[in-house]
Amino acid sequence: MQGGRDSVSCRISDNGRMSFSLAEFEPKANDWLSSNLLYEGPGTADFTSPLGSVMGPFVATFNERGDQIVLVTCEQISCCDPDYDPLAFLSGAKVKREGKTKSWGFGGLNNPCSGLKITTDAGTFAASDVRMAGMTAQLIVSKPEDAKRTQLRFRVSEGKFETGNSNEPKFFVLPLLNCTAEPGNSLNVSHPLRIYPTPLLPESLAGKERFVAELAAQKHNSVIGFYFSGRLCFIERLADYAEREASLQAGAQRLITAVLVGELGAEPVTTSSEFFSWFPVEVISALGFASGVEVGFPWIEIRDYQGALIRRLHGRRWLPTFDEGDVLLKSIDAKDASGMGPFLTHYLACARDKRSYLRAAMNHARIGSLGTALRLYDILDHLIRACECLCREHGFVQQNLLPKLSPATEGQVKDILAGVAVALESLIDAAQRSKQFDDVRVLASIRSKAANIAGTEQKFGLAVVDLLQSSGLPDPNIIDGFIAANPRVDRLRDWASVISSYRGATIHEGYMDFDKKHDANDVVRICAHLKDALTRVILKEVGYKGTYESVLARNYGPQAIDWIQPTTEPERLGFS
Repeated sequence: MQGGRDSVSCRISDNGRMSFSLAEFEPKANDWLSSNLLYEGPGTADFTSPLGSVMGPFVATFNERGDQIVLVTCEQISCCDPDYDPLAFLSGAKVKREGKTKSWGFGGLNNPCSGLKITTDAGTFAASDVRMAGMTAQLIVSKPEDAKRTQLRFRVSEGKFETGNSNEPKFFVLPLLNCTAEPGNSLNVSHPLRIYPTPLLPESLAGKERFVAELAAQKHNSVIGFYFSGRLCFIERLADYAEREASLQAGAQRLITAVLVGELGAEPVTTSSEFFSWFPVEVISALGFASGVEVGFPWIEIRDYQGALIRRLHGRRWLPTFDEGDVLLKSIDAKDASGMGPFLTHYLACARDKRSYLRAAMNHARIGSLGTALRLYDILDHLIRACECLCREHGFVQQNLLPKLSPATEGQVKDILAGVAVALESLIDAAQRSKQFDDVRVLASIRSKAANIAGTEQKFGLAVVDLLQSSGLPDPNIIDGFIAANPRVDRLRDWASVISSYRGATIHEGYMDFDKKHDANDVVRICAHLKDALTRVILKEVGYKGTYESVLARNYGPQAIDWIQPTTEPERLGFS
């Protein structure tokens, strides 16, 4: 590896000490990211009904909390229709004429804004999707010289900042809000957008000195590396990550904690719409699912081969609120194809339709973490919705009951049902002979139901059992064995019936009655097991084969996805 510091003395002195300072080789933070943005300069806002414009000094600020302030102090207000005064123009009022008299009916700030443009020292900010959100105007003054200029406030839904950099786009950057995912990889190539670039060592360093210097140089070489479309992407924490994480844990709703950097090919990146036409934004949900914290991003940056800014894309973003859930992948899992990087790579290799429904399931599963700010029945509700999403995608909504039985049991059930049908038919005949026609109608309905009693069924619990068994998970049989040996107070005799009953309480009744009907401790263990089972199903679906952190085995370290076997004791699943 070539370096430019060969002049450093690299000898070990007689007393065994290094003849250079290790500080020379420790990484220095590269402060290239701005977390709070300011666009300031002269500008224009254009309006359409009536046509006209406003000119003056603009100030636009966008911060990492998701707040934006876009203000103009009006120096010139021009309207194409001479009938309008400035206030009527800005309000979009309709002119009313009565003889030589004209008036306006004011109803608010109803003149649509078609766009605004601000020229700054560093470039140009332009917004195409924008509306006027407020106005400060001084209508009455004692002296004309005391009058203050009208100020307008805007709300930008989509805009962009162009620096005038004519180089080809090379990298995209997403500043990540509330990303607490643990890095477990190192990046052994030079990159202009590293937060902590790894220093190059001079070739003259050798032996013990080189070893020690290498340790110093690699001090901050910690990222999450993954691939999208065959190109390397990485996530790196900001230099002041520890302070930002502490602020989040102390109550801050959202802060930029890391950056996601990726390489561009020929993808279009001129506007937000172009960027999202190819970028798999669902990877942000996958990141949140595995780290236990919802992640977002306030804007997008497009940069050149040197890392210099070309443009910044602003748009309506879903802004997360910090709440710590279950961490499923940690840095300790980042080995042997394990950890966050391999998981994201496998997820992004899935077809778009698959990523889409997994995104919904992962969002529900993340919210369904015990210990968050949600009520217990709301946590269960989200876990149920995650299960239903996956069951529907796999066609497990409806179950054909008889074929699920063993051949011997299926024959016995058919014989019983045939006997029931004969007995009901006899009762119907007797009711007809005695002219008890109300009984005839009711008995006919019962006979119809009896004829289909072992046909098809739409039962949530059976659907989830099918889902788990299709993924090779033996959990239902293990839990059913426990229930058989330890009868429940509610007399439900299998796991499928239990989760079906709980689904009915949360979805149809809207809550759970922990005072009279439901056992909170039982709901907790059902939630914990559902969360872990969903995690294993999702990891298997994306093709991930590494280890993960099981919510059922928090003190046991990383677990293989198939750590639950048919011989596993029920207590390992939380049933004891």
